[in-house]
Amino acid sequence: MREIKFRGKDRLTGQWFYGSSFLKYSDEKTNIPLSLFWDLVEREILNPETVGQYTERKDRNGKEVYEGDILFPEGYKSRFYRHVIIYSDCSFGYYDNVGEFYPIRESKIAVLKLFVIGNIHDNPELMDVK
Repeated sequence: MREIKFRGKDRLTGQWFYGSSFLKYSDEKTNIPLSLFWDLVEREILNPETVGQYTERKDRNGKEVYEGDILFPEGYKSRFYRHVIIYSDCSFGYYDNVGEFYPIRESKIAVLKLFVIGNIHDNPELMDVK
């Protein structure tokens, strides 16, 4: 069964909260039921601008990939190869530097050896191209 998960950042503390249809408690994440998650977003305790859905994909290191994450291929130095994950055209993916949309798939992540280097909310400086 598909696991539906979202994350959002607390406006006051900066802590990430994860809303999930299946609760798994761990020391690493603050997991809460989806109904409570959306209540916190509606009351703007969690910043709605930081809410992102889990793509059901993991990077080359096994880290979950969410909307707003910045992926980078192993071995590249240029900032032009950094990709922000978005939802567009009915799928999760990213736009390349010439504006073409690429849906992400497990195979593409594996072949390109993509890994999460941060996200646009915590690390906007990673997307600054100089």
